[in-house]
Amino acid sequence: MASRTTDRLPALANPHMASLHEAHEAAARVCAPLRFDFEVAGHPMRCTFAGDDLAQAITLGFQHLRQDAGGPAGLAVELWDIGASGVQRPLPDMRRLIDWHRTYADGLVAKGEGLLGYQSPRLYVMIDLAEGRMIGCVTDAADLSAYEIGKPLQPLLFAWLQSRTVQPIHAALIAQEGKGLLLGGKGGSGKSTTALACARAGMQFLGDDYVGIERLHGGFVGHSLYASAWLEKGHSRRFSAMGKHRMPGKDSGERKQSFAIATAAPGATRAKCTISAVAIPRIVDSENSSFAPIERHETALRLAPSAVLQMAHLDRAEIFGIAQDLVATLPCFELRIGSRLDLIPDAVSKLLAELRK
Repeated sequence: MASRTTDRLPALANPHMASLHEAHEAAARVCAPLRFDFEVAGHPMRCTFAGDDLAQAITLGFQHLRQDAGGPAGLAVELWDIGASGVQRPLPDMRRLIDWHRTYADGLVAKGEGLLGYQSPRLYVMIDLAEGRMIGCVTDAADLSAYEIGKPLQPLLFAWLQSRTVQPIHAALIAQEGKGLLLGGKGGSGKSTTALACARAGMQFLGDDYVGIERLHGGFVGHSLYASAWLEKGHSRRFSAMGKHRMPGKDSGERKQSFAIATAAPGATRAKCTISAVAIPRIVDSENSSFAPIERHETALRLAPSAVLQMAHLDRAEIFGIAQDLVATLPCFELRIGSRLDLIPDAVSKLLAELRK
């Protein structure tokens, strides 16, 4: 459960971070802070919010990763709501503070020495990777976009995970009886359709857009990062029951709609699993779905570009390396996706059953 808290954190050396922290403290004197604890890819994350509506919005995407309050957090997140508290942002546009910046969604990501920032018309957040501290504000929780609620703090969280040797990768991940199937490939190839069809059929869902990959004990562990699923606006009609599980948030030009998978498929979410194989979906002109082994070099050609090119602010060599290692180590398949949604899980179950022989 969330708790009201007055925890005090150590002082920060970076003046930008210190300024944001002081503003958060001021907001917390107006809005009694709420604390939530999560475990993200095996690392404890503690979020402290000054603003109840902000807490509700940001924690939706992490609800399947909630933990009881424990010891020190690997990542401490402090956020405040300007609209609720009246405490203004103390820093100017990030482009005036940090030289390196790139467009990200409808905002920008900025990178300086040991400091990373994300700014949109609604949100302003910085992270000190060495300190494990993320601090920022929103203009008003009611103005947050569907992306900012469905994938909260994504660019900064991904950078922190990469600094902890967990590689975020553009892929889907589903599992059955402890065996995980990583679904890679470009957008529109059928990753989300496959993952949601399998979750609806009782299989385990770890993500349909981004997941974390960790090398562990000679193999690979896949980590769920968000409790949201994403579908092209036209394709969402194929999952009509998902409509009532739309995640909140305003449209800021997103190509896809987001859905709360924890309520759309109760019990389907899982925090982590062993990755046992890689599959590249391909939509075919057939009702039935099927699978077949595929050459490793072809898998790499279809997995790596999508996995690597999404995040300009991350170390792309690290992402490319783990994508290459996955393909070199694990069985690789082409998953041919037919038009009958109810038949997709059968093909996936048969594929995973092959791995258990």
